[in-house]
Amino acid sequence: MLLQLCACSTLPGERLINSPQMPELRKTILALADRDQALRKERVEDAALSIERQQEIEQFDHYSTQMVKNIYANNGWPTSRMIGRDGVDAFWLLVQHLTDFEFQRSLLPFVERAFSNGSIQAQDYALFVDRLLVREGKPQRYGTQIREWKDKAPIPYAIENPNRVNTVRASIGLFNLEDYLVLVKQAYFPDDTDSGFFSNLATEEDQGSVGLQLDVRGSGPIEDMTIQSLVVSEVAKTSPAEQAGIQIGDQIIEIDGLPVAGNSTSMLMPAMDKPIGDKITMVVRSSNGIERKVTLVITTLSSE
Repeated sequence: MLLQLCACSTLPGERLINSPQMPELRKTILALADRDQALRKERVEDAALSIERQQEIEQFDHYSTQMVKNIYANNGWPTSRMIGRDGVDAFWLLVQHLTDFEFQRSLLPFVERAFSNGSIQAQDYALFVDRLLVREGKPQRYGTQIREWKDKAPIPYAIENPNRVNTVRASIGLFNLEDYLVLVKQAYFPDDTDSGFFSNLATEEDQGSVGLQLDVRGSGPIEDMTIQSLVVSEVAKTSPAEQAGIQIGDQIIEIDGLPVAGNSTSMLMPAMDKPIGDKITMVVRSSNGIERKVTLVITTLSSE
């Protein structure tokens, strides 16, 4: 898949909070989110779960819902200053999986306001809206909700306008549905998915490339994986990347001022969705730990 350096999670210019004001609350939320993801992965991987195990998972979802309601009642919506950016992402994940539909739906006005003022990312907004629509028995808008899995491939619920879904997604800053589904599959079945989907750092053939292929590693919300690292797996000969001295094994730390770690794919997309002749600035960390800033010009690469 050609890179549509896509991502989400951290707002433009926002850094991870190293010393959150409420570390114990952050710890609790992160633990709940980790458990949530482990149980959902178990569901996908084992279609023959025992009734007892399914009931245990449902009990956890009810417990998690009550915890979220208590946190919201006592603290309002947790901010990154309170619980760190990763804590906010984890809280969002738990909100997506609430079992109390009326409470979840009551949050929609807040979510819409937060999205309009830029404090909630497009992917989080799309996930929330689609989940409400599906729970109401309506077609989803952005295609984020997965109905079933066939041969380890995610199959979305019905979509309002399937022929225009990528246009609708793009209207709020999301990358196309096909690439999103690849990310979902990779999150559940990394061994069966090409981990080098950040290939060539380009979105379309006529938009060129900087000549890098990256392996992505991440965690957090399954529907929009939070990136932990981008590691160079290939460098094209005579490419801008090779000329800048970037080597296999180097790690990309920042892209156009945005930190990679803690961001997710839809946030980084605007930094990469550029035409030939434009520049991309990256902070690169070599295997010896030395970091340096490089500026690469997007160009057309030879196919030879």
